[in-house]
Amino acid sequence: IEREKMSFGVINILLQFVMLKEDMKLPKAYILEIASNWKKKGIKTAKEAYNYAKKVNQPKNEGSSGNYQKRGSYYGQRNRISKEKTPKWLENRDKPSEEDSAKDNSVDDQQLEQDRQAFLDKLSKKWEEDSQ
Repeated sequence: IEREKMSFGVINILLQFVMLKEDMKLPKAYILEIASNWKKKGIKTAKEAYNYAKKVNQPKNEGSSGNYQKRGSYYGQRNRISKEKTPKWLENRDKPSEEDSAKDNSVDDQQLEQDRQAFLDKLSKKWEEDSQ
């Protein structure tokens, strides 16, 4: 970078550009290659470097939008769907049928009433014993 005699602002933009391109790594050969390229392009200020870096990044995102975006959207929307069918009994295991629930409710009501009556009888006998 010293041999290219770039300003500190341009060097900072260059380093940020390389880090973004190279997954936060700074390979020396790549930095020198880009610095040389920018020098040939006549980039002297940080603003020019920023605009150029932005412009260079854009075509990869928008310029080749044809195949890349089609392929990207295809892979992005691809959901894995099971080809096996789930048995109905497994799907409905948490949903009690209406007949079963009606039977269960009537049985539960009868059992609850019997338990209640037995408890009241026991309680009244206990009170009679305590009062004597």
